[in-house]
Amino acid sequence: MVFHGSANRKGSAAQLSRLHHQIKGLKDGLAYHFVIGNGSATSDGEVEVGERWLRSLPSGGAEPEAAHAISICFIGDFYSAGPTKAQLEALDELLDYLTIKVGPLPVISHRELAGSEVTCLGPFFPEAQIMDALARQTD
Repeated sequence: MVFHGSANRKGSAAQLSRLHHQIKGLKDGLAYHFVIGNGSATSDGEVEVGERWLRSLPSGGAEPEAAHAISICFIGDFYSAGPTKAQLEALDELLDYLTIKVGPLPVISHRELAGSEVTCLGPFFPEAQIMDALARQTD
């Protein structure tokens, strides 16, 4: 699984899908399998299921190693604030669901992909705490 951030304070899966289709030229629209809202355009902590998950399509990311990963995007600008409590709770529930559906999977952030120069998850994204929590779940 690969975590992404929208790099915008507001947004939704529909808005990202339009952006990915019009600007990035992705014919299947939204590049992510799931989007977790922050209360700006959807409910805080709402998990929006993308067409890529529903249709078993690969991630729309540019990095080849991410094509077969499950991609999860958090709405937010993590250069000014971290994700909301509801987003983190939704992530926990989503990871429980995905573990049941496909089994335990390794989790990384977008910036950890080989050759990636993105910074979509800024300094306020609690990456280390999330990874520690995931490691404790699999112990």
